[in-house]
Amino acid sequence: MAVTTAVVLALPGPVDAAGLPPQRPVSAVDPLIGSANGGNTYPGATLPYGMIAWSPTSTTGDQTSTGAANGYQYDTTRIRGLSLTHVNGAGCNPGAAGDVPIMPFVGDVTSSPSADTKDAVYAADFTHADEKAVPGRYTLGLKTGATADLAVSRRAGVADFSFPSDRPANLLFRVSNSLNGSEDAHVDIDAAHRKVTGWVLTGAFCGRRANGGTNNRKSYYKLYFSASFDRAFSDFGTWKDGTLSAGSTSASGGEGYATGAARAGRGSGGYIGFDTSSDNDVHMRIGISYVSPGGAEANLRGEIPSHASVAQVADAGARAWDRELSTVRVGGGTSAQRTTFYTALYHALMQPDLISDADGRYYGMDGAVHRLARGQRAQYSNFSGWDHFGATGQRRPGHHVRLVRLLRPRPVSPDPGQRLDAAGRPALPERGRGPSGRRRPHHRRTRRGRRAPVHRRRTGQRAPHATLLDGCRPDGGGRQDRLPARRTAQHPVGDRPGRSAAVNPVASRGQAVPGRPPARLTAGEPRSEAP
Repeated sequence: MAVTTAVVLALPGPVDAAGLPPQRPVSAVDPLIGSANGGNTYPGATLPYGMIAWSPTSTTGDQTSTGAANGYQYDTTRIRGLSLTHVNGAGCNPGAAGDVPIMPFVGDVTSSPSADTKDAVYAADFTHADEKAVPGRYTLGLKTGATADLAVSRRAGVADFSFPSDRPANLLFRVSNSLNGSEDAHVDIDAAHRKVTGWVLTGAFCGRRANGGTNNRKSYYKLYFSASFDRAFSDFGTWKDGTLSAGSTSASGGEGYATGAARAGRGSGGYIGFDTSSDNDVHMRIGISYVSPGGAEANLRGEIPSHASVAQVADAGARAWDRELSTVRVGGGTSAQRTTFYTALYHALMQPDLISDADGRYYGMDGAVHRLARGQRAQYSNFSGWDHFGATGQRRPGHHVRLVRLLRPRPVSPDPGQRLDAAGRPALPERGRGPSGRRRPHHRRTRRGRRAPVHRRRTGQRAPHATLLDGCRPDGGGRQDRLPARRTAQHPVGDRPGRSAAVNPVASRGQAVPGRPPARLTAGEPRSEAP
């Protein structure tokens, strides 16, 4: 049984009329905070330490770019798809992941979407009035009349797409169009069983960044997906590069890792159409895996039943976020201050990301498939290997690591300072023990740079006796999950108060969106392998 850490914090400043913190911490979170002015986050649906992160991929008229890191920029109100994976906090454009954008398209598919290099046809505008983001759920209405309502579990998601009843309705699966491009991709359409499956071989973290150069333009992983629908397809087809093949059920081809004209127009994907004249809603469930197509299907079936609605999955997700956010309880302050605090905590708990399937298999850093060790419940990745504990700047990832270790002392083992083997497992004994297995002194670094012992108190499980803020002491522990070496680098960014939000309601990280009340979700019971 995992024991969570409880930290109590009093916020400075005046107390608002209510005088009490929200009954549910999830109601104080605004995922749109930090989505402008270099916040480098995304607003889509994800769970604490989850595998799937379903969020928009925006466009500024260049099919090989998004105009922002990690797929989303608040000031860019045109998208070309809703992608299944994201990395929070990567401070470079385009960042990483953004795999398999799925686009609700109103109109006939008459040409290859890959040939639409300026995103002039197969993309759509939206306004923020038609956008809503809460932890675990994301809803967006497009100016074309299509809407998307998304919710997720750990490794799967569910969506309701609606279309105008008097126009053609299609879903585009842009399998090759990851944020950095792709080496290869594939899609299969099974009309008889109302399924779309496929994969993308990709990677290239910050692939076009000058200091990485061609060394960053290489593949790190293959993501598989399996999507099931509640209704028959009225039309379908595929494309590769500039060629559209109506009625085709299979296509392959990557975009490469270049940018601009060297990559534009390349890639593959598939589309499916629906007759919406009498019913304009389309219900889709989708699972993902880094191991195999069967893993994606098993993750979907194991986490989202065929009858599950978006609202039910969203309720379960809100409950999962409440449990994680409740590891820190705050009192006093204003409603805006509590939104600032809990949104920052929300962003910190979005990663590291789950990479092991429900059956315990995971893709290792050596490129081989491994299985969880005995007693291990999950495997995680997307954990920055840069400056874990020596961080001094406010945007360095060491602060995030310290916070995760404080709130979840045991699950973040092994010590990020340890060497890892090719599979991402610890190559040295557990932190706190020397090579012989004898316990060694455990230290922390003081402000003067000296190393002082960290004293521990007995609480049934080992936990650090440390201070997050004045008056805050953690308590408790949890099971020992393992973190592999990074699959893609990550630079987490904490939300903080900044410039006035008068010009852009989310331009300053840590500022709440004025005039928008926090959303409240009803509780549900999720399946969870959170640390």
